[in-house]
Amino acid sequence: MTTHLMRIMLRSLVGLLVIGGAGRTLAGPLLMVCEGKNYFQTGPQQARSVDDTVSVTIDMDAAKDNSGFNTGTAQVGGYGEAMVLETPNDKNGVSIIGDLQAKSGLKSGTLDRVTGHLYLDLGTFQGLPKSFIGTCRAGKKLF
Repeated sequence: MTTHLMRIMLRSLVGLLVIGGAGRTLAGPLLMVCEGKNYFQTGPQQARSVDDTVSVTIDMDAAKDNSGFNTGTAQVGGYGEAMVLETPNDKNGVSIIGDLQAKSGLKSGTLDRVTGHLYLDLGTFQGLPKSFIGTCRAGKKLF
């Protein structure tokens, strides 16, 4: 009787995973095109901005880590690979963690999975603090 009940529970669980939420995390990397501006802080309350477009690819792992949150990796433009973590207090947000010790390059960022709002801390460029603020939409590989 116990073996039969275990088989039923296992089949039910597999069915839920195939039909339900696990399917979206197993879909593969999400490619995005993010349009916005690079900001260069030139003074305490002054910044120079330049229009820019950044490609972002996020690949979330299907399994949760020890803390119970999904993790994954991100490729942001030409900045290399970074870690992605679900934001604990915001189910719509993820945090992007690059090299926090780097002077220039991807240090950190946030992405809202619903609105597509993206913020990136890109360290410094020619001695000026640099960041990117923009909005992402789904993209496709051209070939």
